[in-house]
Amino acid sequence: MKKLLLSLTVLSVIGFSSCSDKKTDDPQPKAKSRTELLTSAHWQMIAGTIVPPITIDIFGQTVTISDIFDFTGAEPCSKDDLQIFNTDGTITNDEGPTKCDPSDPQTSSGGTWAFFENDTKLRMIDDGDTTIINVTELSTTTLKGNTIMELEDMNGNPVTHTITFTFSNKK
Repeated sequence: MKKLLLSLTVLSVIGFSSCSDKKTDDPQPKAKSRTELLTSAHWQMIAGTIVPPITIDIFGQTVTISDIFDFTGAEPCSKDDLQIFNTDGTITNDEGPTKCDPSDPQTSSGGTWAFFENDTKLRMIDDGDTTIINVTELSTTTLKGNTIMELEDMNGNPVTHTITFTFSNKK
């Protein structure tokens, strides 16, 4: 009987200790939704390409533009600007660390935004202009996408250009 009690005691101790020694793996953190990724960052455009390049005539000289910063005439003070996608569907434009005009407000309204088509497309509306971005990458650090722009060439013929953007999270 003593051997039986001793055996049961030993088995109980082993059983309890093995239960307490087992470490359960922490569950994987839930992946953020695309809306959470977009709204948890302050996005700064770091690159933009235009394909095919835009060709224009400036005072008799043909100029080819393939960089979005060149196309928009972006000054260094505007290259650090940020776009903030708020959870209420609005966009805030932030002048970033360097303001081109010190009297300008630090932030201004940038319109509204919404995902659609299973969060693969981003619609932005500002002052009646709508831009659709095909989102190709969205992570905690990077937002990449492209949009289509229709322009006329120097002969007046329509040309479809694809503009590809890369934004970096600066929050």
